[in-house]
Amino acid sequence: MPRQGKNSLEWRMRSLPNRSSADATLPDWPAFTTNASPNLADPIFPPEIEHLIFAHALAQQDLAPFPFNLILVAKRVHHWLTPKLYETICIGKEKATEYPIKWDRAKLEKYGKFTRNLFLWALEPESSLLFLTSCPNVTTLLFWVAMNPDLMNAISHLRLTHLSINLGVIRNVTPSLIESFSTITHLEYHGRVDPDLGYIIHFTSLTHLAISHFYVTNQPILPVLFDQFPDLQAVISLHLVRDHDRGVSVVEENSDLDDIRVVRITVGLESVVEVWLGDIKHGQGIWGLADETVTRRRRKREDAARLGDAMI
Repeated sequence: MPRQGKNSLEWRMRSLPNRSSADATLPDWPAFTTNASPNLADPIFPPEIEHLIFAHALAQQDLAPFPFNLILVAKRVHHWLTPKLYETICIGKEKATEYPIKWDRAKLEKYGKFTRNLFLWALEPESSLLFLTSCPNVTTLLFWVAMNPDLMNAISHLRLTHLSINLGVIRNVTPSLIESFSTITHLEYHGRVDPDLGYIIHFTSLTHLAISHFYVTNQPILPVLFDQFPDLQAVISLHLVRDHDRGVSVVEENSDLDDIRVVRITVGLESVVEVWLGDIKHGQGIWGLADETVTRRRRKREDAARLGDAMI
């Protein structure tokens, strides 16, 4: 990649966090400093343009410390970008911990309303409950935490569309939690899947479902699934493995699964959170890959049908 010069937009954006808002000067920004103060606390562009530039810069950076430094450029930048920092919260034991924020109770209670994507794993129940109650507008939840009635109640108040959870070990799921399942379109279900589908039957709006590869290949549940959920666009036969170097990949060999909507996907166990983040940011997690695979298969089948018709 060519080296970025000091007049490039990328260099300018990356250099901002390293400059003090009180004493920064811009000797190498001649095109941008006409009739403007050299103090970074003063606007250089119209607010709408400046806002877009900073939002774009933040979107390109996944990890600390860059986002935290960026919001220190000026008060207006802090005001614009702080809600974006809290859109996605990941707290757990993996390397993605605290992506992309460093949290405490006061900040969480203040900014949790901006959170849309919440990933929690291996947390104690008290901390998990704090996140669930402080982030009432979450629509995507990865919840790998030991469940209890208080947590079930907190989840039931969310209007979720995407969920990763293990309900197979829970005997008494509350009616309010079951009712909340009706808004979920994308479900990654970990745990035992019975022939009658168990709790899955309550996810009445499903368009995408990921379950263990074992239950797809060793039990005749696919006909039951497609009969129960006529709007299913993709069923992911999910294989979680350790030390999978590519994070996520599609296994194209599908001889035992004739329906083009069934996609076998392998995910590295240490990459689960990153894969979900890939769907949110780029559409390249398990859901995006499943959609791409189903679309490609459907086109291939349609092309083959057209070719067959032409040869008749």
